Amino acid sequence: MVVGAVGARVAVALLDDPIGWALRLGGTALALLLLPTALTMVAFGGILALLGGVSGAANSGGIARSGPPSAAALAQVPAEQLTVMRQVSSSAPCQLPWTVLAAIAKLESGFGKNADQFSSAGAYGYGQFLEDTWRAYGGDIPWRTTDAREQAKPVGDRRDSTNYRYALPAMARFVCAEGAGQDLRRAIFAYNHADWYVAEIVQLAAAYGGIGATGGGLVDGWADLRPINQYDRRNYRSDQGWLTWRNVACSAAALDWLLGAYGQPVGSLDDAIALVGPNTNISTTLGLLDARGPALARALAARGFRPRTPGERPLASAAALKAWLDQGPLLMDGASWFGAGHWFVGVGYNQNGVYIRDSSGWDTRYLTWSRLYGEVGFSGWVIGVET
Repeated sequence: MVVGAVGARVAVALLDDPIGWALRLGGTALALLLLPTALTMVAFGGILALLGGVSGAANSGGIARSGPPSAAALAQVPAEQLTVMRQVSSSAPCQLPWTVLAAIAKLESGFGKNADQFSSAGAYGYGQFLEDTWRAYGGDIPWRTTDAREQAKPVGDRRDSTNYRYALPAMARFVCAEGAGQDLRRAIFAYNHADWYVAEIVQLAAAYGGIGATGGGLVDGWADLRPINQYDRRNYRSDQGWLTWRNVACSAAALDWLLGAYGQPVGSLDDAIALVGPNTNISTTLGLLDARGPALARALAARGFRPRTPGERPLASAAALKAWLDQGPLLMDGASWFGAGHWFVGVGYNQNGVYIRDSSGWDTRYLTWSRLYGEVGFSGWVIGVET
């Protein structure tokens, strides 16, 4: 609902298709189910970065760019509406990701399924506008038609705010007027003054288009890249490389994943190990030898990137880690998890924990804050890429 002179509507919006996180069975037949579902999922630290986290009104922002439609978008967004969303985004008066329009449409009316219904606050239509707000942004299109012939038509064909062809441009004009080009999250908050609403729009937008923080070299769909399993023979060039390094190649696998997110995967874990520096910076018994990660920073520099490091002092809090994830994915030290030298990739976060990619073969995708700073033993050392 667009918040105008009347107060905000409070509603519960559930995401479709909750995602169950399961760990692969190992030799001990251990299986753990991870808690996060699509209801709380925030795809990439990058989109979250843009939008300033998931609670409280934003006080900073940036330019957002949409990727191509993800599988989730193609499955959920009606094709005709998706086409219009992308057209409206490209011609909007500000930099506005089409994925944000899609997320708003999903939460407000279920892509028009509930467009002919009023909210408890009196909002109506595809974008759930209050009448006064629609008059300001809907042009000469009626908010709710009184023409009996129009009312007999499906909502997608009417000449009023239930029709997505009229509502999507109005939605774009509204959020642009609220400063979406400078601070997208604040503009979303203006649409509905509720923290949970901003968080869910962020989550859906990320799922629909794989938005990057500022498009800083991250490839489309990077957050959906699968983990690189250090124990999988197919990830090595030779049997010898596999037998020698499989137990300690976590940092090399994390490095290769990060390079892939920026469009420069090295091709095999043997190549990633060579980039780190075998037997000098990475050991066949301990893995990465310096928990601060300078060898990983040098490896990124060797590939033409400017490494981002915390200097002499590791990140000391979850708040500091969030701020770093806001700028893009990170290589992270997890010394207690699988032993000294173990590194993994942080790709995003929500209020409960961190979304990750790990090379251990268990395919762990999420760590609660308590687990991150407990069992995993995150030391605060991270390596990222300057964009």
